[in-house]
Amino acid sequence: MRLTGAVALVTGGSSGIGAATARALAAAGARLLIAGRDPARLQAIADQTGGIALTGISPHPTGLPSFAAAAQRAAATSPAPGAGDGAARVDILVNNAGLGWAGPIGDITAEKVAELVAVNLTAPIQLTRLLVPGMVARGRGRVVFVSSIAAADRRARWRRSTRPPRRHWSRSPTASPTSWTATTSGCR
Repeated sequence: MRLTGAVALVTGGSSGIGAATARALAAAGARLLIAGRDPARLQAIADQTGGIALTGISPHPTGLPSFAAAAQRAAATSPAPGAGDGAARVDILVNNAGLGWAGPIGDITAEKVAELVAVNLTAPIQLTRLLVPGMVARGRGRVVFVSSIAAADRRARWRRSTRPPRRHWSRSPTASPTSWTATTSGCR
């Protein structure tokens, strides 16, 4: 897919992977629509990339239809080179927005679980559902889902706080081959 002139919507674009993705897409010639939680940082990224900061609207599942419509309106009215006919379109959707949580699993509230599922799972699927039909109709488009490896990270805080200490077996170089010592330590 050629990126020059393609319209890319990046959620979670005000920092981290989302901001880096926005910069890379802009460098490749894409027109950017960037959504994020921090309006000041979002505007700074938009200024750096020549993109449009989607502020005042939320990609939360309850507001997705209006968010998708606002993104499509912004794409249609963007005064960017290669804008073509100004058709309301999103060619590339980068679902990067997400929330994290760390701590013992017994400490998370039901409300926080619902919020995590809404933002990290439901919102990207629903936003994709709203934007993909246009991609299919135009015969072009890409969808990217960014996820976290925190659950697989051996150093993740929740694992340190909930796992029992590991038992390590070691043998001194000068000890006999049958002499092993058990030591206990936290996860590393």
